[in-house]
Amino acid sequence: MIDRGWAQFIAKRGERVWIVVTGALLTILSIRYDGFEALTTFSAAHEQWELDELLVIVFFAGLCATALLVLRARDLRRESAARTAIETAERLRVENDRDRLHNLFEQSPSFMAISRGPEHRFEFVNSAYEALVQRSRDRLIGREVAELFPSVLRIGIIPIMDEVYRTGVPYSARRVRVNLSEHYEDPRFERVVNWVAHPYRDAEGRIIGVFSEGTDITDQVDAEDKVRRLTSELIHVARVSAMGTMASTLAHELNQPLTAISNYAATAEIVCKQREAAQDDPIVGALTAIKGASLRAGDIIRRLRRMCARETARTEVVRIVDLVDDALKLGLIDFAERQPEVKVSVPPSLLALADPIQIQQVLVNLVRNSAEAMAESPTRMLRIAATRIGNMVDISVQDSGPGLSGDALARLFEPFTTTKAGGMGVGLSISRTIIEAHGGRISAHNEPEGGCTFRFSLRMPEAPAVLETSRLG
Repeated sequence: MIDRGWAQFIAKRGERVWIVVTGALLTILSIRYDGFEALTTFSAAHEQWELDELLVIVFFAGLCATALLVLRARDLRRESAARTAIETAERLRVENDRDRLHNLFEQSPSFMAISRGPEHRFEFVNSAYEALVQRSRDRLIGREVAELFPSVLRIGIIPIMDEVYRTGVPYSARRVRVNLSEHYEDPRFERVVNWVAHPYRDAEGRIIGVFSEGTDITDQVDAEDKVRRLTSELIHVARVSAMGTMASTLAHELNQPLTAISNYAATAEIVCKQREAAQDDPIVGALTAIKGASLRAGDIIRRLRRMCARETARTEVVRIVDLVDDALKLGLIDFAERQPEVKVSVPPSLLALADPIQIQQVLVNLVRNSAEAMAESPTRMLRIAATRIGNMVDISVQDSGPGLSGDALARLFEPFTTTKAGGMGVGLSISRTIIEAHGGRISAHNEPEGGCTFRFSLRMPEAPAVLETSRLG
């Protein structure tokens, strides 16, 4: 039926079939290429169309348009898939670049932070920045710099960041001291940094924040300061050593005239006796005083020479009372006008195994420290005691001064630690080294009634020993 209908349609119209096909094609063109005007012109140039001819044109046009729409949809799907693939690849590239940059920031030894907007709110910080401020990034992100670190307002960092944000001109500074405490200036948060601030821009080049980067050089600065202090102390030690050498030389030179003075005084006494001078004669008394003073001066000089001499340490059996007696004579030379009252409680038979010169140095140092501590005290009492505890001798030096602070007690025996305005801070450190080398211990504590007590221990001889001499020098 359908085939006969088409045959009759073509037989009746003959050449007009091609006109119908052409019209259908123009209709299709009007759909795809906006050829509506061409179709209108074609229709006007031909005679009146019959209804069945128009239906055929519309049918062909719809069929072809559907085919074209299917093809167009396929093309659109292909274009969309290609565009999606390109966008995915670009997104992956951006994410990879971002991850590499993030890893670079995280692994950098320099601290880095990004603050956004004129309020300078933290947007990013790396691990080094967390270590610098001693806080995690969760406590930083989204908060203002000035809110977290009030001290930056005092030293002018916020105005500098404002200027970088406004002008886009980078700023750099060296050795900036900043306190990074959140609520108050805590010394633990005091840092020294080299700091650079750069403008932070978006994709269009607009400044949207400030990128801060720098290096924490606190340890380096502290080390430099310590080297300078040590250099100054070493220079002072060198001067003291030079003075010790001069003192030893002077002691050697003065020993001869003092010996001569003593001899002349002894000779004068002999002459007075030969002339049968009275015992209450002022001249006899003066000569006796001269002889005694010269002998005491010579004795002091001999002890000074032994202390200043660079002798090899030697351990021997010593009598503690002799060491204490010599230390008092040497340690209190400068305190004639402020002489403290001295109480010694040392058994004469108490012995120790030690280098007498080194232990004498420890005792002289403790005696002088105690006398200086009591210089302004209304009561000046110096007590020295020694007792036996097991196979050790315990020796204590106690004063009636103001005592020591808790911080001073904690660091008392560390090198270059001193409570004196002009002290070097090496005396007690050397004393600890000497006592520990002898197998003992040294300590200090404040007394409840006031004052401070230094205590150290020495080993006793393993077997009873007889001293060849009872005095040093």
